[in-house]
Amino acid sequence: MDKPVTANTQSTSKMSAPHSSAKWSSGNVKFTNLNINQQGIASLRLQNSQTLQQFQLTPQQALLMRQQAVLMKVEQQQLQLFLQSQLLSKQMTLPNDIARLVTQWITKQTAQNKTIDMPSKLAQLLSNQSDLPPNELKERLNSIAIKNNLLEFTFLQGAAIHQLKPPSERPVVSTEQLQNTLQILLPLGLATNDTVMIKQQEQAGSKNSHTTNNSAEVFNMTFDLKELGLLVIAISINDFKLETQCNYSNVILEQKVKRLWPMLEERLTKLGFEVTNQFKFKPELESSNTSPKHTGIINTQV
Repeated sequence: MDKPVTANTQSTSKMSAPHSSAKWSSGNVKFTNLNINQQGIASLRLQNSQTLQQFQLTPQQALLMRQQAVLMKVEQQQLQLFLQSQLLSKQMTLPNDIARLVTQWITKQTAQNKTIDMPSKLAQLLSNQSDLPPNELKERLNSIAIKNNLLEFTFLQGAAIHQLKPPSERPVVSTEQLQNTLQILLPLGLATNDTVMIKQQEQAGSKNSHTTNNSAEVFNMTFDLKELGLLVIAISINDFKLETQCNYSNVILEQKVKRLWPMLEERLTKLGFEVTNQFKFKPELESSNTSPKHTGIINTQV
């Protein structure tokens, strides 16, 4: 705890306390239970969430997080993890006019239950005491409490030790649902009138392809579009991360697939997938289409 700092040069005899108190907290910084195994993989379950976040830490990060409590700062687009030692506290004695201003600001925020812009005088005082620019301070500010003329505030100092994207509460989507979506939308979107032959085949060594996570599922879907040519989609699913590569046999099919793909990607995103796709021209696919048909072929008329 820092020694109280006086905000101006007035003597205390001229600063009779207004005898009021108020407290504000951002509410987005909390202590969290973080489990770290011997390999440095951290597990974190968010409050009111069924999703278990797992992520790899560096040896230094794992060491520090084992030695002290961890704070989690929740933002709209990411989760930030800080060490307890990064949460600092400062005190200062305020003149009456500033003390009243701070009390009114906190009371108004609490009453209206919404964020109200901080008074510029207060922002500058806190900035001076924390050695942070005003805009950065507002992002790092955790709490403000005032009692009479004594103000205490807490804030996070330094960069987050680790950050990650928060999970969204997404419905469970099976691999079968993904396959059905592709089997229906691709032929319809390509507007072919021929019977479409679809072959699904798991890639060799799929449990370790495209990712170091053994839970990944990797397979190919082959669409024989007759006069349009052959389209092979290499698919890798790891949780809700979907990686695809569209391999096509001719330029005409390339143009059609590229026009169709944004609509298909939007549909997959609505199912909860984070989609990454690549396009690749492979004219050699035409010659491979003369091979015997796979037993898993689905004959679909569109």
